[in-house]
Amino acid sequence: MVTSRCSLLVLLGCAAATPRTEVPDDAPPPIEWRSFGGEAFEEAAREGKLLLVDVGIEGCTACRWMAEDTYTDPRVLRRVHAHFVPVAVDADARPDLGERWSRWGWPATIVLSPEGEQLFAVRGSKRPRNFVPILDRVIAARAEGTLTADTEADLVGDPAAEGALERACEETRDALGPPRGLFVRGAPMQLALLRAETRGEDLAPALRTAESWQRLLDPVWGGVFVGALQRGGRLVPITEKRLLHNAAALEAFALAHARTGDPSARQAAAEVHRYVRDWLTDPSGGFYATQEDDAPGLPEEMRAADYYALEDDAARRRYGIPPIDHAIYADLNGRMIAAYALAAIALADDELLAAARRAGDVLAARQTDAGWVRQVASSEAVAQDERMRALDVRDVPYLRAQAWALVAFTRLYDATAEARWMTRAREVADATVAALRTEQGAFRSAPSSGAPLAPRYSLSDHAVLARGLARLGALSGEPRYAEIAAGALRVVARPGRLARRGPEVLGEVGLALEHLLLGPVEISLVADPNDPAAHALRAAAERIVSTRRVVKFEPDGRYPRQETPVAYVCTSVACSSPVADPARLAEVVAQLSRREGAACGPR
Repeated sequence: MVTSRCSLLVLLGCAAATPRTEVPDDAPPPIEWRSFGGEAFEEAAREGKLLLVDVGIEGCTACRWMAEDTYTDPRVLRRVHAHFVPVAVDADARPDLGERWSRWGWPATIVLSPEGEQLFAVRGSKRPRNFVPILDRVIAARAEGTLTADTEADLVGDPAAEGALERACEETRDALGPPRGLFVRGAPMQLALLRAETRGEDLAPALRTAESWQRLLDPVWGGVFVGALQRGGRLVPITEKRLLHNAAALEAFALAHARTGDPSARQAAAEVHRYVRDWLTDPSGGFYATQEDDAPGLPEEMRAADYYALEDDAARRRYGIPPIDHAIYADLNGRMIAAYALAAIALADDELLAAARRAGDVLAARQTDAGWVRQVASSEAVAQDERMRALDVRDVPYLRAQAWALVAFTRLYDATAEARWMTRAREVADATVAALRTEQGAFRSAPSSGAPLAPRYSLSDHAVLARGLARLGALSGEPRYAEIAAGALRVVARPGRLARRGPEVLGEVGLALEHLLLGPVEISLVADPNDPAAHALRAAAERIVSTRRVVKFEPDGRYPRQETPVAYVCTSVACSSPVADPARLAEVVAQLSRREGAACGPR
């Protein structure tokens, strides 16, 4: 392999790299990485060892350097063989474990006892000269009996607590504040827009998120990089690309254009789509996960930043194409489908909607007979990847995959009015409740894998699921879904737990709480669906960009019939007079949305 370099010592999982260590002929044998599960813990208990868990994703250059440099160093190999059972975790393939250890990575190095206690954790890529002393400290502390658990229990709250959602909403609002334009992924911007819509808060902080993403667009291939650092007064991109960040950027650009009409935001959305279409889209229509920053033919004197500074396609291709993880993960695809469907509405773009539909079909094909969606499947493209970690394909329902599949299917229904997406959404919701809901009302991140870990209740995954359930309840007219969502958040969003979370988790939780507390904005069409005038009303309703907006034809009986097709706009506190003019619909929705005030109380 031609050696290369990571461009920056950065957050989001990248770290400085060194030339690969030369391994002498008499070096210990390579590490045989185990899968995460009961067998690895049984082996550790049987042999009196600890578990050394390496967690990361395929598109992380820092992870690759640690795999190729640190975990081939003879000093590291001797210590791992003697004292540890080595376990590799692909955080994308195992979202339950990726969420558990996300604040340490990527890569994350976790030391567990055979009983499943977390004893030590370290963030980022470590060179052999740094990693050997870390291992020695862990080994010595265990020998001395001073190695103890370093994490608190993941406690849950009382599902019957009075006012729990309102208190959680206030705590989230106070801890999060307005978005600061720091490349946050999606939810904080949507939450800020929702607050501007419902209580007239300043729109400028939300729009700064879109402006910050525009500074990270790749001018040659399109798409956004994962982040940036300030160096000498200038912005230096972190040149990995991930589907997750491009989904967030696409939503940000589409929402910014919908609110301002700014043509540069529309063009930026087109640049994200160009990259995803040309580089991360499988022939089936599904989406790949990541692209590293290092090209395979990059010489030692060049860095990834130098490569991406090349200003034409041919110049870059001379050094090869940075590796792409060709796995199609259900949770990341659900996230991208949701972004495409929202952008299709906001930008009135049929090409974006077609991309969402095709990927939705891929996700639907992953559904089991029980109704839940498989996270990952093997494919010919994946088999050709030189993966750092074996792809962990398990036929189990991961909460994160179900949550994002539910959001994706409800967004597709919102964008297309096709009944098949409503059917898929119901199936996923009912299967998730059956497979993962606990007696308290919270949801497990995954069924037990046989590993003796304490249960994990992911705030962000619960929030995404709650948002999907609330929307499904509004679209279907079945309040039980919103009740399930509210019950789950009462359990996991307990007071005191939220303030310690980062902006993305707080954004997801806040968005879910606001949706549950405010309720939907229903646009009920009282008309024959085949009437052309009804079509005009529906088209006007679907052009209204709001995550609370629900459009549906009402059967006879709920509203009085008029001589011409009309729409009624209803919130949890008020309904409009009948609206016959499509041009007035957006104004009526805005008035009723604003009239509700603040669900969490005034600031």
